[in-house]
Amino acid sequence: MDILSKRPEIEDVLQRGLLRTVAGSDILQGFGSVFRKDMHLDEDVSTQAFEVDIFVSHSWSSDGWPKYLALCRVLNLGKALEAVALVLVLIFLAASCRGIGRRSGYDRDTIFFVAVSWLVVLGIFFQVLFLGQHATCGERKPTLWLDRLCIEQTDARQKASGIAALPVFVARSSQFLMLYDESYLDRLWCIVELATFVKKSGCEPVHFVPLWLPRWLLTTMLLDILQGCVCIAALLVWSWSSPQELSPLASDRGLNHFLNNLLLVLILLPGYIVVLAPSMWALGQKAQGHEEMLQQFAAFDIRRCKCSDPSDRQPLETLVNELFASTVSAGGSAVCSVSEASGTSKEVTSLSEAEESTPQDR
Repeated sequence: MDILSKRPEIEDVLQRGLLRTVAGSDILQGFGSVFRKDMHLDEDVSTQAFEVDIFVSHSWSSDGWPKYLALCRVLNLGKALEAVALVLVLIFLAASCRGIGRRSGYDRDTIFFVAVSWLVVLGIFFQVLFLGQHATCGERKPTLWLDRLCIEQTDARQKASGIAALPVFVARSSQFLMLYDESYLDRLWCIVELATFVKKSGCEPVHFVPLWLPRWLLTTMLLDILQGCVCIAALLVWSWSSPQELSPLASDRGLNHFLNNLLLVLILLPGYIVVLAPSMWALGQKAQGHEEMLQQFAAFDIRRCKCSDPSDRQPLETLVNELFASTVSAGGSAVCSVSEASGTSKEVTSLSEAEESTPQDR
């Protein structure tokens, strides 16, 4: 199929209603069941649109649940942090009303108040993180484009028309969400999507989310919760086992402050010991994923990308070459700076000037 010669114009695509979008709640329902290949879609949840807020680009060979976590992070993390900030303000006001902070140490009621407050903050954070897509807070929900939900899957002719219009869908998108995994750079269609968007809008609107990042963040948060549970349990046991208040431990104010903090460290120490080894393992996995990602970008060559339909390879490669013809003809390569979560950045090439290699078709 000659995709380029049969690609419809933008006006024709819009008039025919081929450009469709979904809401974040449509993608995230059922814990991201749409990313499961064996999941049958019973109804069409997409609506006709003229533009897209976020184009979701991903490889179907990667697992679905990291994509679900990644979308929850992209769509709901800001809302979750705002909700936590509001709850913390209310907690501080409540603490001021009951006089916490005027004493030299902690009593049972104070420790219980801290434990309940901590559980409330955790509950609010995770509830908004995983369900925040349903809350608009008076704002318009962002529209998303996802291949399985926005391209007709039952009618072969409609599906072919949707695939042929894919560059138009990308061009009508304001932001590009790149759900990167180790197979992303091996998929020719993913590279075409990325190249088309970068040529039109540049690198700034590209949201690069490696799928190992949500896994690491979730693991770290769960370990922090485990640590907090151990520490609070130790404090509660200590306070309830003592017949008197935990302070003062000494008559001298300075010595009392020192002993209180020393005793608090000794009580909280088991929580840190419990999560130390798992935290180091999670950090090592993150560092390994980061290093492998940079190596894959450095070795990227579009001629090594795989394509499910061999007849699509030539027109797709031609499209990418036309998009960056001026850059490649100047003896360079299309360069985009990929920002990492740590704040560092590395320049990676979209078209590598490597030696000729034989394409590996699927």
